[in-house]
Amino acid sequence: MFENPRYLTKGISERIPVLVQLLLWQMADEMPVRKDYLQIFRLEWKNGVLKITHSQEVPPYTRTYTLTAGETVKTEKIYIIDSGEYSTMLLAEEY
Repeated sequence: MFENPRYLTKGISERIPVLVQLLLWQMADEMPVRKDYLQIFRLEWKNGVLKITHSQEVPPYTRTYTLTAGETVKTEKIYIIDSGEYSTMLLAEEY
């Protein structure tokens, strides 16, 4: 999964820093379990720290990362969806 052309929505492009976008793709690529077609990321920025919670439903998977981050955006929920033909990163509100 996720080994096909990759796209992102306008919302991702405008609100999520490029380095964070790349990090989310890498997290999906390097999962130690079988991948579901839907990957969920919750980003929480607070006092220069970025907390990313990556999860999927089947099989159950959750992992949390904490990073020092200079850039800030509001708290976001992001999906990466694999349709088989392509993968798309989008804000939950764009779904």
